[in-house]
Amino acid sequence: MRLLMVFITILLSACSLSAQWLRSSLAADGTIQVSRVADPVGGTARNDGDTLQQITGFPKGFPANPTFKNFRNLSLADLDRDGTQEIITGINDQLYVLKNNQLLWQKQLEGVAVYPPSVADVDNDGAPEIALVTAGTGKTAAYLLEADGTDFPNWPLDFSDHWLLTAPTLVDLDDDGNMEIIILERITPNGDVHIQKLDGSSFSSDWPVAVEATPAVTPSVGDVDNDGEAEIVLNTTQARYILSLDGLPEMNFPIVTHPRQRYSYQSPILVDLDGDGDLEVVGLTHSDANVDLPVFYVMEHDGTDYPGWPIPIPKPQIEQLYSYNTPTVVYLDGAFRIFMSRPIGTEVDDMLYGWDKDGNMLPGFPIVKSGGLEGIISVADVDGDGAPELVFGSNLIDPEGYSHIHAYEMDGTGEVPGFPLKLYGWNYLNGAALGDVDGNDTLDLVALSYTQTFGQGKDSTFVNVFNLGVPYDPATILWGTYKGDNSRQGLVTNPMVSTATILDLEALKAKIYPNPADKLSRLRLVLSNPAKVQLELLDATGKKLRTLYTGQRPAGEWQLDIRLADLAAGVYYLHLQAEGQRALIPINKL
Repeated sequence: MRLLMVFITILLSACSLSAQWLRSSLAADGTIQVSRVADPVGGTARNDGDTLQQITGFPKGFPANPTFKNFRNLSLADLDRDGTQEIITGINDQLYVLKNNQLLWQKQLEGVAVYPPSVADVDNDGAPEIALVTAGTGKTAAYLLEADGTDFPNWPLDFSDHWLLTAPTLVDLDDDGNMEIIILERITPNGDVHIQKLDGSSFSSDWPVAVEATPAVTPSVGDVDNDGEAEIVLNTTQARYILSLDGLPEMNFPIVTHPRQRYSYQSPILVDLDGDGDLEVVGLTHSDANVDLPVFYVMEHDGTDYPGWPIPIPKPQIEQLYSYNTPTVVYLDGAFRIFMSRPIGTEVDDMLYGWDKDGNMLPGFPIVKSGGLEGIISVADVDGDGAPELVFGSNLIDPEGYSHIHAYEMDGTGEVPGFPLKLYGWNYLNGAALGDVDGNDTLDLVALSYTQTFGQGKDSTFVNVFNLGVPYDPATILWGTYKGDNSRQGLVTNPMVSTATILDLEALKAKIYPNPADKLSRLRLVLSNPAKVQLELLDATGKKLRTLYTGQRPAGEWQLDIRLADLAAGVYYLHLQAEGQRALIPINKL
């Protein structure tokens, strides 16, 4: 497997690599290769990317590891709860938190941070926490931190300095209001799946669970078979797994697909495409053995193929049988849309695909251009036209040493004016995050890039922040980070469409006041019995903006403040769930 061994292989001398287009790829031995490619046909896609500028103080550079580089970009989260997001990223053996263009705090790590930190309110105290793991050939560790960088008691955890893979998944598995942390450990030639509680102990005596090969993706979590209990979905390099909370594989699993199909980095996404209550698994594969073409797939909860899938990944002109793209799935215009991509060179070819749930290509797709993609596909309205665009990086770098962030319309009309954006260094296997990091209520695009000097200098990793010049509204960001959410759960829902029993709001004496509200409102209700309660804030289309509360509540009166200051004026919904029932409560933001 090519798992995280991010070595840059010098295929050509430094002199021959100058002043020419270059392409990055992952080799079979786990190294990143840099190869010379022909100039793109007709030059670059556009040449007006300089019209959008980075905000004051950016790009900001940090010392990079000479061997290991970042995957899957960085994280944005409001750590200090002032309404503005901070930038959170691990680079080499340091964790950095930037507030606007200033360093808020920095923390020394054991090992090398490769994947982005995961962020969520893990202890149900109303403030976010940070989880991340490190990799490398020396010491490694798993971290759980308060918003100010303070270690949780009994953390960091040591896993015998084994390589800790991908990003942690944060999810409440036992309905106690606290999240568990799912961590993958490589123990060559296989690995373990761990579930840790907040005190650092194991979730139960059933964990860790050994798997037959190296764990290959960030796990996703959801009630896959609609039995009322969450399952853990992951792939090793050779097989697909769905694990129950007792550590046992679900019926028909694991499904071993090696050597026909293998897995690396393509973290699956869970979604109920057909509304039957169970979840489908969306993913893609690679093939090392040249036996079969890799595929884009959608799998039923029992391991069978969803109708219309899989779809072979077209073989590009280059000899390369893989794609390490991670899927994006959004609910748009009343239906789920699935987006995945493949690597190509500088030839003009199809490289990014959009389908409906049945595998039919969407109008305006595929996107055809020079340069392929194996990073994150973000979805957001980046030009203020009221319709979302696809935002993504590239596997190419131009003769001046710049990579590019692209934004394409979904109707086939091409690239958004002002794009592509130029980043110094490689953005390969990363992508872009969307948010507001300077508190001026305009949309910012935040992306990592890094240099590789081929042993002739010190490498740097850059945090790039572009002001896109349109109003910031969380409701217009449908997919803005790795796996769609900082918890990395990989679960996509459409709560506006549900067959669940509707809660009796009158019986609950549910009230929200003030309503309309400007900065703050409050929900009050009365539970007649103890109940597991989850409360989410949704936009007018049903997209989840954030989780407001999850946990077990006793019988009696309960109140919760609802923060609205960072939202644009309009209609939103509180999605209230209790004991398998749900309700939508409208709230108007002034």
